Amino acid sequence: MLLFLAGYAGIFFSDRKQTVAGWMMATFLLGVLAQALNGSRVGFGSDWQGVSALMLFLGANTSLVLAYAAYTNARVPWRSLISAWVFACLMLLPLVMAQSETILRVVLIELTSAWIISSSIPMLRSKNDFFIDRLLLTFNFTAIGVHIVRTAILVIGLYPSLWPNVIGFYDSILILSSIIMGMIGACLVLIAMGVDIVAKAQREAVTDPLTGLNNRRGMNEIVDVIGRPALEGRAVLIFDIDHFKKVNDEFGHDCGDDVLAKIGYTIHQLMNYHGDATRTGGEEFAVVLHNMDLAKAESRLNTFREQLASHAFSINGEPYSLTMSIGMTQFQKVSLTAAMRIADKALYQAKQQDRNCLVKL
Repeated sequence: MLLFLAGYAGIFFSDRKQTVAGWMMATFLLGVLAQALNGSRVGFGSDWQGVSALMLFLGANTSLVLAYAAYTNARVPWRSLISAWVFACLMLLPLVMAQSETILRVVLIELTSAWIISSSIPMLRSKNDFFIDRLLLTFNFTAIGVHIVRTAILVIGLYPSLWPNVIGFYDSILILSSIIMGMIGACLVLIAMGVDIVAKAQREAVTDPLTGLNNRRGMNEIVDVIGRPALEGRAVLIFDIDHFKKVNDEFGHDCGDDVLAKIGYTIHQLMNYHGDATRTGGEEFAVVLHNMDLAKAESRLNTFREQLASHAFSINGEPYSLTMSIGMTQFQKVSLTAAMRIADKALYQAKQQDRNCLVKL
């Protein structure tokens, strides 16, 4: 456990943005402190050490849930966590401090832990990007199952004639299962973090950071995945914002970047489910449409162009309108480069026709 604690601490302190590692570090730190304070007592003692160890133990479970929230970028299930802690303070702590029936106390501790961990299930179910995500979800269900099985052992032990030495057996199962589950969970989260970092690097390699659209490399990868035969008949578009240099000259490049980001978002919304958009450079964008009737595509694009012309962007508090020229062609047994070259010729003709229009070749 100390090895995992050191590993997650090293990751977090080398990069504070790794919040998952930070919460996992807290999970192991609180768990180690709880074990150090409680020693080998089953069900935690009634003195300050036992009570503190119980709070640290529940805090470790809570930190694990917060690590999952950071990993999935989901909203923290505060309602469930707060409810579990209120239950612990109102029901569990009084039993621990009063040194009531050991089995009853331990059963409530197990169920409270399962309650806390179960609050992370919706978050993990919503994130199924990779096989490791499904393994994490399975691990969490297994962890809840372990708490329930240990609870069942103790409930059976309420009948001394059925299980005379249930506390001793439970203690052995507790130590063994805690070590195994802790190591498996730590490894899975570590692998999930690595997979996420690799996936993020891959996304960044094919994404334009300003607009969030594909870059040229991303577009080439999409075309490769689709395959050239499937591209036949599809439309290729090139958009160019008219006289965009004036925006940079009048308001500065920061404002220009802000406008480009907004236009990129608008193009993404327009093309959602209809095509794959790319920022090819500067104020120029390209789109490969999915299988869509060209007349319908032309109508949709003209509507978008008109909406853009009538929209007033707020630049330094001042309204500013922009127009867009569009060149359009079809894949006809040519490469993406050749198709874009034809679309670029169509765009050039659109600019020659006083801009703010669509030309199809």
